[in-house]
Amino acid sequence: RAARAPPAPPALPAVLLPPEPKPNTLGDGVTIGPLPGAPRARTLLGMATTEADATVRRILDRHDPEARQDLYALYDRLRSSAPVVHSPTAEAWVVSRHADVVDVLRSPAGWSSDFRRSTTYQREVARGRSTELADLMSMVILFADPPAHTRLRSLVSKAFTPRAVQQLVPRIEAIAGGLVDDLRGRDHFELLDDYAFPLTITVICELLGVPVADRGVFRQHVPALTQLIEWGETAEDDPALVAAVLTLWGYLTE
Repeated sequence: RAARAPPAPPALPAVLLPPEPKPNTLGDGVTIGPLPGAPRARTLLGMATTEADATVRRILDRHDPEARQDLYALYDRLRSSAPVVHSPTAEAWVVSRHADVVDVLRSPAGWSSDFRRSTTYQREVARGRSTELADLMSMVILFADPPAHTRLRSLVSKAFTPRAVQQLVPRIEAIAGGLVDDLRGRDHFELLDDYAFPLTITVICELLGVPVADRGVFRQHVPALTQLIEWGETAEDDPALVAAVLTLWGYLTE
């Protein structure tokens, strides 16, 4: 869940899954509100649902190079024309305007971050397909609902108080400096692959207490985990993603 847009384009401004999405529509397919669960009633009238869904589809399609070059333009279009719309592609309500996202986060009744409450999950269950991945991810804080989310957040927050974070600064600066030293003398390097990713992975592994000898497991599998916040093919259909989740889950719980 995020009420504020991050610096880099996410897969979607905000996707929140109600157990039974029931959009109100006019004859031309225009989705209207007010926003379910919001403390402030607000009439939301946007572009035709089919047109808005086409925009959502482009945002979700990580194989669309043109869209990936300028996701912000698509976000702006969605926010200005259909800030709250039910997307058949995402099988969810897509909420993209900051004020509306804040309303949903502060009034979670009727909304869910749990994959198991999605239409996709219910369809996979009906087909008898494996839901192991979604079942595991429901125990992760990003994809959990209260009271599980509340309990996990309480545990995590203790490790990220202002004082605790400040104590991490010298070590993070040392790791960052070491990576920069490793890049000296090279004709070229990839900023993300050679600096940002190893910096992030090293800090996370140290926070988790992962021995240096085991960090290769995280470097190998963590990139696949980014697909958990992407939309597209069913997660269980991606062998690399399934292997990454099961491997890391097994390592951290053994």
